[in-house]
Amino acid sequence: MSAGGGRGYRGVVIGVVVVLAALVAAAVIGDTDEDTSLPYDPTSTGSSGTKAFVELLERFDADVELTDEYPPRDADVAVAFLDYTYGDEAQQRRLRGWVADGNTLVMADPSSTLTPFAELELRTGFDEVLERGACDLDALDDVRTLDPGDHPVARFRPSGEASTCFTNDLGSFVTVQAAGDGRIVAVGGPDVFTNGQLGEADNAVLAVSLLAPEPGTRVAVLGPPPFEELIDSGTGDPGALLDRAMELRGGLLLVELLVAFGAYALWRGRRLGRPVAEPLPSQIAGSELVVAMGDLLHQTRSPDRAARLLRADLRRQLCERLGLPPDVVPQVIVETVTARTTLPPEVVAFAVTDVPVTSDTELVDLARRVDAVREEVLHGTHV
Repeated sequence: MSAGGGRGYRGVVIGVVVVLAALVAAAVIGDTDEDTSLPYDPTSTGSSGTKAFVELLERFDADVELTDEYPPRDADVAVAFLDYTYGDEAQQRRLRGWVADGNTLVMADPSSTLTPFAELELRTGFDEVLERGACDLDALDDVRTLDPGDHPVARFRPSGEASTCFTNDLGSFVTVQAAGDGRIVAVGGPDVFTNGQLGEADNAVLAVSLLAPEPGTRVAVLGPPPFEELIDSGTGDPGALLDRAMELRGGLLLVELLVAFGAYALWRGRRLGRPVAEPLPSQIAGSELVVAMGDLLHQTRSPDRAARLLRADLRRQLCERLGLPPDVVPQVIVETVTARTTLPPEVVAFAVTDVPVTSDTELVDLARRVDAVREEVLHGTHV
């Protein structure tokens, strides 16, 4: 078949398939109102949801509220699995002011600017539990081990006075720092609180010790703010607003986009006139691009800066390819990539997480791993 005719036929097929997929997706979304696939959703019963976490706190007589208000109303303790205030300085100021008034914020997102500096711990085996190590937090006396499952964890290196627990040579998995009359508790990863991991090791004990230390504690579980609030505030560029819309209205918006694309494919699939051969654009190999960028940045004599730019570019491409928000934490990218490819988790974690790079050798090694992840995800057959 000639080039134009073949393209038109494939366009029709693609259009039909996409429309059917949209209808199926709409049916699935309509039948799963509560059991969503969003990570850390407090209403989800999936393995990555946190509904069991909420029910656990309620069994210990905590007054739990799911809210999108920053700061929360009538709460003694607030927990955030992801930092939805990222990039919104006004929200962060309000939340810090709420803490300073004598409240406690438990932030389980180690990439948050509300927590101390954190480094990723590349464990040799993801089946290993986290040992208590050094600890000066009396509230965690009954927490001996933690099991984050098949997920990377972060270790904090707090500056100034801070209480820490589960501390090793890399840093602490839990830190508590005073903020005015209140305190900010940093946890090196939210996965210990998910449905799939809450029953492992002493994860549940950690949750109760931090969030429900005594009966009647008013706990707010912080979720993403309403999309309308972003529009009304006038903050963020259109691309950021679209990304947040995808995050908050992902299911419905996905169906609408699939239907629109299907209609467009059907329309474009009909070709009139004689078939015309179209030259294919040449592609630059991903490895050549990475090496070229590495050589250029190496001339600045700052391997760590070059590494950060390489990783930032890879995270951007992976988020676009996998449909993730651009400001998602690296550990979510690691979990998503390893679930859809054959890449080892430690390789993906090293490629997307800003672990310091101090030498040319480490930079070259990073460039190779970045290229391997890019080739597997962007050009492989597993995604």
